[in-house]
This record gives sequence, structure tokens and C-alpha cells, in this order.
Amino acid sequence: YLSIEFLRGYLHLPPEIVPSTLKRQPRPETSRPRPAASKSESSRPAEDRAGYRRGPGGPPAPGDKKADIGPGTADLEFRGGFGRGKAPQ
Repeated sequence: YLSIEFLRGYLHLPPEIVPSTLKRQPRPETSRPRPAASKSESSRPAEDRAGYRRGPGGPPAPGDKKADIGPGTADLEFRGGFGRGKAPQ
């Protein structure tokens, strides 16, 4: 704001002149109406949203790909010889 005061003094502008970046933008009177949330969807817990991945029933099936992802689901495998250290064979 100090730079605006400096420019007003340098350019000999009256205080009525305000930069357009400091003017308030008028809000449009016509705004889009927001859709009303239905009671049946808002009352369900968030867990039900992902329930379609599990299928009917509780625990995932043995071949369920979605349940086999994430940290700690695969066996760790260490193979040496990459990078520094052991010479390539």
C-alpha cells in the first residue's frame, strides 16, 4: 500500500483514484442453485462407498486384486549386486 501512496504523490493523483486491483468486484446477483443432498445418501457412512470393491459379504476373496495392494501386502525380496559394492557377475 505504501507504493500506491508513493505513486499518487509522484504522479500528483487525487486520493479518489484507486487502482482497479484494489476495487471490490461486484458479485453476480444470479448464482447457480446448489443441489440439495438427499437424506438417504448423506446418512450412509463413508465405508459403504467403497463397499462395491469387496462385493457381497465381508472379507475379500482370495483373488481380489484391490485387497492385495498397499504397504505390507507383498513378501520382501532382497537381491544384492546392484549399485556400489559387489562386482557384477
